[in-house]
Amino acid sequence: ATRATVDAPVVPSSTRLASDWVELDSPCAGTFRPAGVEAAASCVQTDPIADAPMFLVIGDSHAQQWLGAVLPILREEGWNAVALLKGGCAFAPEEEASEACATWREQAEDYAVALAADVVMLVGTKAVPMSPDERVPFGLEHPIDSIVQSGSQVILIRDNPRFDFDMYRCWEESEPEGGCEVEVSAVLAEDDPAADLAREGAVYSIDLTEFVCPDGVCMPVVGNVAVFLDDNHLSASYAASLSPAVAAALRTIPGIPLG
Repeated sequence: ATRATVDAPVVPSSTRLASDWVELDSPCAGTFRPAGVEAAASCVQTDPIADAPMFLVIGDSHAQQWLGAVLPILREEGWNAVALLKGGCAFAPEEEASEACATWREQAEDYAVALAADVVMLVGTKAVPMSPDERVPFGLEHPIDSIVQSGSQVILIRDNPRFDFDMYRCWEESEPEGGCEVEVSAVLAEDDPAADLAREGAVYSIDLTEFVCPDGVCMPVVGNVAVFLDDNHLSASYAASLSPAVAAALRTIPGIPLG
């Protein structure tokens, strides 16, 4: 549990907010570079380690933010990390999409199948702002099937809650009175909808809601770390603080070699 340091400043500060995003080392190159133009433009990687296991993340900004919790583990364990990230473009074939997004999805799936990474992480649900109508993204089961057939294990990470107001600004404007808290039951389904897609030995769901909204309440700040950057994204600082919880979840999955 996070203990607030007395009078410690909240991280990130409002001036650092825009840069509190998860970044990888460089654009994908060599054998890691996708063949498709759209996929290649969205591909980033850590500095490559020869013969190391491979962890691939595919999705929009919600996949990118969860990378913040996974990256410290991968660096510590000596894994290669690659991510295909396209903002505003959910990796699920039946969600609404622009032509560029639809092309990217196809190329991203082809890349995942060809790469055959040890583990592929996708966002398994789509939260609805200020509603418990969270659901599995439309058609997500199709790319999951082809990725599993290529030999990868798939991790479906549950989406974080989304709000109809900016959590960080609310905190800034309401301190010390509070008033930004939201019951998790109002913004997420009762149970993780992606759990239905789980398959022993192939597909696993990870739900970190208890850490995002401790004790069933979503708050703008936990300890002295801002949980949310805005109305629907986790701060990189908070995501990084969840690494121990993610590591514990990954250790329960057979076939993921963590030290």
